[in-house]
Parts: sequence; C-alpha cells; structure tokens
Amino acid sequence: MGMTTKKHLSDEIVAFLVSAGLVSDNDRCSVVFLSARHPAVQVTTDSGMSIFAKKLNDNHSAGDAWLDNNGVGPAASTFCNRPKTLLNRNGWLVCNFAEGVVSFKNAPDELLNRDLAYALGKSLGAFHGDSGKQYRKNDSVGVSSTDPQGRVCSMLPLTPRSYANMPGLDRDLFIQTSQACRIGLEELVHQLKLICAIHGDLLGGNLLITRTDPAKTRIVDWEFAGIGDPVWDLGHLFASLLRRWVASVDSSSPSLDSALSTSISEWKSLSSWWSCMLTAYSAASSKSGLPVIDRKQLSRVAGHAILQRSKNILYTRGQYTGRDVLLLTLAQQLISQPNRTMRVLVPNDGGKVI
Repeated sequence: MGMTTKKHLSDEIVAFLVSAGLVSDNDRCSVVFLSARHPAVQVTTDSGMSIFAKKLNDNHSAGDAWLDNNGVGPAASTFCNRPKTLLNRNGWLVCNFAEGVVSFKNAPDELLNRDLAYALGKSLGAFHGDSGKQYRKNDSVGVSSTDPQGRVCSMLPLTPRSYANMPGLDRDLFIQTSQACRIGLEELVHQLKLICAIHGDLLGGNLLITRTDPAKTRIVDWEFAGIGDPVWDLGHLFASLLRRWVASVDSSSPSLDSALSTSISEWKSLSSWWSCMLTAYSAASSKSGLPVIDRKQLSRVAGHAILQRSKNILYTRGQYTGRDVLLLTLAQQLISQPNRTMRVLVPNDGGKVI
C-alpha cells in the first residue's frame, strides 16, 4: 500500500471516528497500519484512547455477528481477549483496544518467548475446547456463512478461463504450483471436519502481542469465525511462523533444504517456540475431549494459507520476489509431501500431533 493511499485511509478513519463521536475534533490521532490486505489499524489519541478499526468486506462482519448470535462470543472474549465491539457501521468495525501491542508478524524476536507460546497455546486450546463441548451439546449452532474451510476449493485447479484472467508476470509459476498441489488439496477438503468454533483467519496480523504481559495477547478480526476444524487455525498460525522465518533467509535460496542450511539457527528458535505452543494447546484442548491434531492436515492447511497469499500477490504486486518464490516452493512441499516436510521443520513436536 503506497504512502498516498495510507494517508487517505488515515484521514478517512479519523474522520469516521470523529463523526461517530468516538474521537474528539480536538484529539490528535496516531494511526498505525496492522494489515494492508483489508485495512486494519490501531488509532491512539492524545487523550489516552486506543481503538482497533478494520474496513470490512461487503460492508458486514458475518463472523463477529455469528459469535454473538450463537453464544460463542463470551468464550472468544474470555480465552482469546477478543476486543469489545464499539461500532459496526458504514463498512467499519471498531473495537476497544489495549495500548502497547504489536502484531505477531512485526514483533521483535525477544517477544516470541516461551511465556507467549504457553499463553497463546493455552488460550487457543481452551477456546477450541470450550466451544467444541458446546457444539457437541447443541449441534444446531449455526455453521456461519463465512465457511472458512470452503476457501480450500478456491485453490483447486483453475479453469482455462481463470488462467486467462489471472494478472501478474508470474502467474504461470503460480498455476504450475497449484496444479502440483491438486491431490493434496482435494484430500484436505474431505478431511476437515466441523468440530468447534474457529477464528478462521489466524494469520500474524490478527494476533496482537501485549509487550508487558503476553497472557493478555489479543486475537482480533473475527470476520471469518465459524464452526470448523481446529487444525485450520493452527495451520494458519504455522504459516505465519514460516513467513516470519522466510523474511530473514537469503532471498536466493531456491528450496527449503538450502534455506535451512543458511538459516538453521533462526528456524530452530521458531520451531522450539512452536513446539512449546503446541504442547500448551494440546494440554488445554484435550481437557474438553478435542482430538489430537493431525500433522498431515496441519501441513496442508499451512501450505494452503501460503498458496492463497501467493495468489493475492499476483493481484497486488503482479510479480514474485526471491522469497515469494521460496514460499511458493514451500507451499507445494507442505501440501504434496506433508509428513516429510513436517519432520524436517518440526522434528520435535512433543508427540502432540499424529
């Protein structure tokens, strides 16, 4: 997103908050962009107010409404520190916010410590477990119109007409990769189950770390929440971890093996963090009878999340960088060779996945 566009959106956001009576005309506002895909920002005022605001798709927030209408909202607030909605109008979702937070994808390395891993794993496991128990007692709970898992189908082999309409200089590379992932994605579609409430879009920009207390870390932007498979959330979180690591590797690395050979210490640290988080998650979720996470499914969901981002790049930038190509290669390995790839990436998962 260019600076001119950001300036325009910043002015639009502040003007909207003033018109809604949430911010005074006299307040000086600081706007920090947390995500550019669907603009999400943190607005802080001189008077001490801190607000999360997001521009929604189709002028609605189906996931947030689903949480509240089906009695799952309290669990999201209790276990995941879901922010309280202040306003949902004119295509903007506005929530109260805590100061001193940074998104997972932008957080300094020192914040990704064992305390955060334990707190996040425990919170997410408790949320999945509690909502899963509720769903088993009352399977009339609406599945949600967002259908997060249905997005896998959008990555299945495209029609010739779809190929012709795709933009970008690197579209042939994307198409070749997506075709190579066909069998793995088709298997994934049939393996995902309706088990519990899920966030549906648990990428790094939606995980906000509180600098002073990781236990108060917030999961925001519940637009795609619904009933689904918990591996969907975990796979997206793992994809964010991989993207964080790839951002630090040599951009000329053509494969996972070569990237690991040059950045093994960086990945070992993140892999250890993941194992700690997964151990805490499994301990919390198993208390409510949730099944053990399947390694193959987790790998394929992570690969799908990366593949989806690669597709989005063609519609925004139109061309891949060296690291984008590495991520595309990694997505294919995660989907087509899930067991081997996960053994390489997380050799010590604590026995918390099968």
